[in-house]
Amino acid sequence: MIVVDAQVHPFAANTPERPWAREMPEAVHLPEVTGDQMVAAMKEVGVDRAIAVSPVRVYDFDAGYAEEVYRDHPDRFRLVTPVHALAPNAVSRIEQWAETPGAVGIRLLFELMQMSPDDPAVAAAVHAAIDADLTINISCWGRLGIMDAMAKKFPEARFALDHLGMAQSVEPPAPKDPFAEIETVLALAEYPNVNIKVTGVCTVSHEPYPYKDLWEPVGRVISAFGVDRCMWGTDWTRATMFLTYEHGLSAFRDQWPMSEADKEKFLGGTALRVYNWDRY
Repeated sequence: MIVVDAQVHPFAANTPERPWAREMPEAVHLPEVTGDQMVAAMKEVGVDRAIAVSPVRVYDFDAGYAEEVYRDHPDRFRLVTPVHALAPNAVSRIEQWAETPGAVGIRLLFELMQMSPDDPAVAAAVHAAIDADLTINISCWGRLGIMDAMAKKFPEARFALDHLGMAQSVEPPAPKDPFAEIETVLALAEYPNVNIKVTGVCTVSHEPYPYKDLWEPVGRVISAFGVDRCMWGTDWTRATMFLTYEHGLSAFRDQWPMSEADKEKFLGGTALRVYNWDRY
């Protein structure tokens, strides 16, 4: 079994050579989690590979550090960059990104930006990603109708919905009702171009490890979409205030009531395919 973490956010210390975009970014609870440190944590618990998503709260839309992480560990990581779809250079940025070693996807952050699926700039960015065969990660918690509209409008796109479409806290306590919009998420299963990132979900549990209160609601999502469209991940390093990296994996690998064949897909196989790992 190849285990792939579908979302991690390595970042370097805040220095003049590699400055952060802001003094103390939200969701950053450690002075650094370098690529080397991330690989060490992965090795310790048995995670083989990961999708490194450049953290917008640390570096805005600059994925330079993620590129450095890939250069140091090309066998361990593939890369996703956030894209400012409304920027005048968005299409050229995506075209440039597609030629970057390790690049497999872009991320559109609708919950942070006032964008609409009907915006011509959004459509241009999506078509640029489609042409480049990049996976389009959608972050739109609180605005899940956007995912529905995007799936309808761009049936040829390959989407990955971040964090089951739910808001996740940057520090405890967990949200009171994290699955309040689960019916809306389940309805998205009708679109074959929508994949689900079951990332960071342990941080919304109201129980200690192994987080058994997640089994029923997350199980419904996995049943609706199938393991061929669902991907496990930790959302490390945002999750550091809630749990250990080992528990984030072990809750699914060692405790989750799922067949070994399904675990192979959920814990790695689906991510390898959705993110087209072998393009490099």
